Amino acid sequence: MYKIIINIISIIVFTYMLFNTNLTTFSNIVGILAILAIICSLFTNIKIFYKEKN
Repeated sequence: MYKIIINIISIIVFTYMLFNTNLTTFSNIVGILAILAIICSLFTNIKIFYKEKN
């Protein structure tokens, strides 16, 4: 469960960093890729969490 909460917090932090700093396009692309990776791990953590519950 704590992994899911950490994933959500990190998504919020990354999106906050992306939209509140005027970074170069390269770092924006890296940030977007990081957000996508976090979202993918969030889904896998949710799947694992539901498998453990059932």
